[in-house]
Amino acid sequence: MLPKKHRGLSPDQVSELFTKEHQTLSNHFFRINYRFCDQSRAQFAVMVQPKVERSAVSRNRLRRRVYEVIRLHFESWTTGVRVVILVKKNAALLDRAKVREEFLAIFKRFVSKKP
Repeated sequence: MLPKKHRGLSPDQVSELFTKEHQTLSNHFFRINYRFCDQSRAQFAVMVQPKVERSAVSRNRLRRRVYEVIRLHFESWTTGVRVVILVKKNAALLDRAKVREEFLAIFKRFVSKKP
């Protein structure tokens, strides 16, 4: 699991990524809202809404899979960035390997935007 200091954003920080200036990347399975800031660390939040998957167990499984991909590919981020990852409905149908593959495709696009 990703270290706690890099996980979770306060409700104010999450709403800020939906209302103020932010950048967005998306594919059929995920949407990433992010904003570079002047912090010394990166913070991530993964959101899986009940309309994506009714069962809380399945939603948490999806969240953990995404956090694990971030942890494994989380190089030394010295740039401050706040990231909210929204899991779309289509992602609930994917198995573990396909979730990793599809998330890495969009995550690599995100990493390339790093200043």
